[in-house]
Formats: sequence, structure tokens, C-alpha cells
Amino acid sequence: MIQSDGRIDVRYNNASKPKFAPFAQMGGEDYRFTMQNELDLVCHACQAPWPQLAKIGGAIVNIGSFTGIQGARALPQAAHAAAKGVVIALTRQLTAEGVAVGVRVNCASPVVMAIPPVLVMFEQCGENAPVAPVLKRTIDGKPGDPLAVTYAGLHRASDETKWVTGSHHVADDGAHAVM
Repeated sequence: MIQSDGRIDVRYNNASKPKFAPFAQMGGEDYRFTMQNELDLVCHACQAPWPQLAKIGGAIVNIGSFTGIQGARALPQAAHAAAKGVVIALTRQLTAEGVAVGVRVNCASPVVMAIPPVLVMFEQCGENAPVAPVLKRTIDGKPGDPLAVTYAGLHRASDETKWVTGSHHVADDGAHAVM
């Protein structure tokens, strides 16, 4: 969040633009594209405001993914899973370094979200959509509302949780709890 005086209090990172392919068939170009768009952007976006956040005791919220903590048979997404798993690990390391300078760093990890590519997938495939088995494990069986994940992340950055750092909040409508 940028204040009217230009000060940055919170850095919220929600970078995701993966290329999906079965692991054995994913080319190096698609792998690098995914890493650049899901990991490198987060790293650089955390680094740029770090000095200012350290001066004021600011916060960083990174968005990971359910796939960063648990594989999914239904969708070939090795590069996406790897990038998001590293975002979760980066969050922990930045927490360790942030403690010394007063920067709080947390992460929220959603499951399948109701974004255009997912909605198109459901239009085209219906019940046979590759992500359908994951969604069957959620409370409502539907892709998640991106705004709900935003609120989870913003809560971690708020003064209500100013003593919370290094947390990894799974925002997945219960999918991780049900096998």
C-alpha cells in the first residue's frame, strides 16, 4: 500500500503466469518463463522496497500456491509447483532476515482460483476439467474468489496481525485437509 506521501507500508506480491506441461515434456524456455514470472518477479518486488519497509516496520505478503506444498495429479504443473514452493521458502528466509530490521513477511497459498483461464477450462471441459478433483475437496466445490485470498493476505499485513511473521496461511477452502 502506498500512502499519499509516497511511503510504502505493504508490498503484496501475487505473481502468477505459468506454462503448464508434463514434466518430461516441458522445454527449458517454458520452465524459465514460469520461473521468471512466478519467482523472479516476487524476489525483485520484495527487494526493491525492502529498505523503506525496514525504516518504517512494514510488511510483505507473498502469494504462494496449494501446489507449492502438495502435488496435484490432475494438472501437469511441475514448474508452477516448483516456483510457488520456492516463494514459500523465500518467505521464510525473508522472515528470518526481516526480524532483525523490523520487516514482517507472510505468505498465503490458495487453491484453484476463479480467474479467466480456469473459467474457460470449466466451460470447455465441465466435470472433466483437470482441476475438478481438487475442487471436489473444497467446501463449495468451486474455484476460489481471488478477493478472498487478497483479504487473507491483507489481514496478514494489517496491524491486527503485527505480531505475526513467517506464517504460511493456506487459503484453499479446506482442500488441503481432505485427501
